[in-house]
Amino acid sequence: MSANVLLALVALLLANALFAAAEFAAVGARRSRIRLWAERGNRLAKRLLPILEDSRALDRYIAACQLGITISSLGLGAFAYAQLVEDFGPWLAARFGLGATAAAQLAAVLVLVATTALQVVLGEQVPKSIALRFPNRTALATLLPVLWTRRVLRGVLALFNGAADGVLRLLGAPRVRERTIHSPEEIGRMVAESGAGGVLGAGAQRRLANALKLGDRTVRQLMVPRPRIVAIDVATPVDLALQQVFDSPYTRLPVYRHSMDEILGVVNAKVLMLALLERGRVDDLKQVLQPVVFVPENLAADQLITRLREQRAQQAIVVDEFGGVAGLVSLQDVLASVFDELTEQHGQGVEELGDGRVRLPGQMRLADAVPWLGVVESERISTVGGYVTELLGQMPVPGDHVRAGTREFVVESVRDRRIGSVLVREVAAAPAAGGPTDG
Repeated sequence: MSANVLLALVALLLANALFAAAEFAAVGARRSRIRLWAERGNRLAKRLLPILEDSRALDRYIAACQLGITISSLGLGAFAYAQLVEDFGPWLAARFGLGATAAAQLAAVLVLVATTALQVVLGEQVPKSIALRFPNRTALATLLPVLWTRRVLRGVLALFNGAADGVLRLLGAPRVRERTIHSPEEIGRMVAESGAGGVLGAGAQRRLANALKLGDRTVRQLMVPRPRIVAIDVATPVDLALQQVFDSPYTRLPVYRHSMDEILGVVNAKVLMLALLERGRVDDLKQVLQPVVFVPENLAADQLITRLREQRAQQAIVVDEFGGVAGLVSLQDVLASVFDELTEQHGQGVEELGDGRVRLPGQMRLADAVPWLGVVESERISTVGGYVTELLGQMPVPGDHVRAGTREFVVESVRDRRIGSVLVREVAAAPAAGGPTDG
């Protein structure tokens, strides 16, 4: 085999690898990163970005890659057969004492197997792995050869794309653009796989999973329930109202008239202080009230974020189906559900006891208690205490216990007719019969 033949085979193999890498890199490249490089003046990034952001342009770009792979693959096989079989056949005949026909056939098979193996390993698998690991840099490195190929073979590409569109129309199937689009379920699986592969830490994996579930969580599951809302009567003198604001851990408090079901607005501690400093005095809380946002209790958490952003508000009053105030929800509550910031309720947080039991605050949201209770589906309740009270079927008293599935719940404390804390433990199996019992 001459040096020229070897160089030609290597060139065809490298061309196959280049187009294969370009195809996977174009699909896997992060547009945000390419956009950043383009803004910083990278010329290749400036040329690649419009392709990635236009589905039709990306479709044509990938078609050029696929055509390049096809031509280089066919060229490699045909050239290897034409150049190597002619020399390899006589060598096999002389080496193993074969006839000319048998030696030629064996040489053809061996050359085909060898070129196919090289093409699969060096022309497909290796460049694919590199492109998937470094998609952005690979996309830039292979950009110019693909653009040149697309320009030279423009007519052929248009013919093939038109033929493909025609076949799809005959089959009644829409043309799928070459763009990576994932459903929330697929993204969830990708997050889980990234965690299992060590790319994401446990904390980051949990936060991403929680963020994907925002559309499944309702405002009712995240809100501060009505009995725990700190609010001010509009008739309260300003000096006493100011003291209430200072005594509260919150900077924004709802203001109501007569009852909590008649919310007039929100008083912001900062706005109230600035008004006092500028005017010297404020005679009526209504002078410093800010508009309040009302949302239904079945609104999804991701829609709540959009609503608050549109209204430029930090919190909203949650209204039940009868128009009454059910609770209050804020952006902080949504963020806490994503970042798993389980705040202590009534001075008592989650505590794992040494005997296999876990102490849970009664006011903990069911959505936050999933690691200990599993997923609890209910449209009526949103807290651990509410869930246990529903299981009991009566007003709780300390010592009440009830089983649900493989878990046993014991009411540890009750405050103001609400469960303060619950002890949970795993049991072998739920009893065949029986209900709540008093201990």
